[in-house]
Amino acid sequence: MIRRFAATFVISCSLAGVARADETAAAATSGVEGAMKLVDAGKFAEALDAAKAVSETDATYLKARYIVGEMELVLGDPTAARDAFEIVIAKKPTAAALAGAGRALLAAKDAAGAVPYLVKAVSADAKTARYRAWLGVARVGSDAAPEGRKDLAAAEKLDPADVEVVRAVVEDRLTAGDITGADKAVVAFSKARKDHPFAPFLAGLVADKNGKYDDAIALYEKAIALDSNFLDARRNLAIVCVTQNPSYTNAKRTKIALEQLEAYVKLGGRDESLKNLAATLPQFVGPKASK
Repeated sequence: MIRRFAATFVISCSLAGVARADETAAAATSGVEGAMKLVDAGKFAEALDAAKAVSETDATYLKARYIVGEMELVLGDPTAARDAFEIVIAKKPTAAALAGAGRALLAAKDAAGAVPYLVKAVSADAKTARYRAWLGVARVGSDAAPEGRKDLAAAEKLDPADVEVVRAVVEDRLTAGDITGADKAVVAFSKARKDHPFAPFLAGLVADKNGKYDDAIALYEKAIALDSNFLDARRNLAIVCVTQNPSYTNAKRTKIALEQLEAYVKLGGRDESLKNLAATLPQFVGPKASK
C-alpha cells in the first residue's frame, strides 16, 4: 500500500550552507560546486552523479557525501542516503549530518532508530528549528508522542515559517486526525509565504486527508506549477489519482496519474512503489488511456 502521508522531506535549506562553508580554492573547481549548481537548478539526479564523482582524496569529499545523502533522500532512497550521511558522521559529526541520518531513518519508517541521531543534532544545534521538528516526528513515531509534540511545538515557536517545521506539524496533526489544527497551520504558513510551492502542497495534504480529492488534485497541480521539480507533489498527485479512481473509470484522473508517474521517473525519482506503478499502470488502463 502506498502512503501519501509518509515522512519524506524535501531538500534542506541548510544544504547550501554545509556544502559551501569554508570553501577553499580546491572546492571552487571541484564537483561540489558543480553539484550545488545542479541542486539550485532542481536537477537532483544530475547533482547526485556529480557529487558521487568526487574522489575520497578530494578536500571536498565530505561535503560531496553530504550532498549525496540529501539527493538520495530527495530522490527516494533512504538506505543510500543514510550510508552517505554515516560517512560524514564518522569523520565530522555535524548537526546537519546527524539530522540527515535521522531523516533517512524516518523515511525508512524507523522512527525509533532516528531518535538518537536527532537528539544529537538538537544538542549540537538547538537553534535550528527543523532539527527539533524532525526529532518531534521521530518521538511521536516511536511511542513517545507527548514528548514529541512538545518538540514540534518548540520548533514551531522557534521558526513558524520554516517549510520543514510546518510540514512536520501539519503531517503530525493529520496523522492524529486533527484536520482543523493542520488547516490552521497551513493557513498561517500560506499568509507568511503565499508564493512558496509548499503553501498549496500542504493545503493539498489537508484536502487529501479530508476526502476533498478534487481540491487536493488542484492544489498539488498548483504546487507543481510553482516548482516543476517538486517530486513529493508529483508523487502525491499521482497516488491520489490512482487510489481515488476505482477501476480507472475517471479518465481525467487516469491521465494525470500517468503524466505524473512519467515525470517522477524522468526526474530521477527512486521510490520503488512509484516506479513499479509507472511501469504497470499502462497495462491496466490500456493504450488509449496511456496516450
